Order: sequence, then structure tokens, then C-alpha cells
Amino acid sequence: MLPLDLLQAQALQAAQGDTLPRLLTFGPGAEDMFDAILAAHPGFGRPLSEAYYEARAAFGPGTAVVLERVTDPEGGEAMLYFTVTSPHGAGETSACYERFVEAWWIDNCDRMHGVHLGLEMAVAAPGGER
Repeated sequence: MLPLDLLQAQALQAAQGDTLPRLLTFGPGAEDMFDAILAAHPGFGRPLSEAYYEARAAFGPGTAVVLERVTDPEGGEAMLYFTVTSPHGAGETSACYERFVEAWWIDNCDRMHGVHLGLEMAVAAPGGER
């Protein structure tokens, strides 16, 4: 499946009875920050959509992607994070992260308009590795 512009995806999902959060989940306060970036950079939906699909391809089934609003504890500045939650243990998560960063993020991070990349693991691997 080719990446779609988020606005096109939203219209397609609305026609199918789905909602945007099924494609991309917004954490508390993140949707307002997303709207502000989209207002300033109308083409932002395209790289965000590409990042979503590239992350899902790199990390595989069971991968969740969330836009999160994170406040810097030292400076108090709010930042928007594109957070990937991996279903894998530490070793595989690290390999998937490197693939995603090298295959897409490095060449496209400027198109993300200041959105940071975050990574989490959903579960501990067998034997307690996390």
C-alpha cells in the first residue's frame, strides 16, 4: 500500500466509517500541536503518513504509532513526538529502529517540522529481556 496524505486517508476512512485515530493515535494535547503544524505547513500530512507506514513496515505487525505531546522538564517547552511502540524485545527493537532511522527518518526528518522520534517497547521478551 502506498502512503497516503493524512487528509486523504482521513477522507477515505470517513467514507468507510473509520476515524483518524485508527490510523494514528493522538496522546493528550498532541492533536492541537498537530493542527498548528499542519496550519503552518499544509503539506505536513504527507511526511507524517509516510513515517507511519515506514515505521509499521520496519517494526512489523503489532506496532503502534502515537503522536505525543511531551513537556521538557527542564525548559518547560512542549514538543511533539512521533512515538513508535515496538512489540519486540530489546535486540529486535534496536535492529528495527536502526532500519527505520536509516531507511526513512534521517533523509526526511526536516520534513517532519520539528517532530521528534520516540521509541518504546510494549512488552518484555521471554526471559525478561526488555
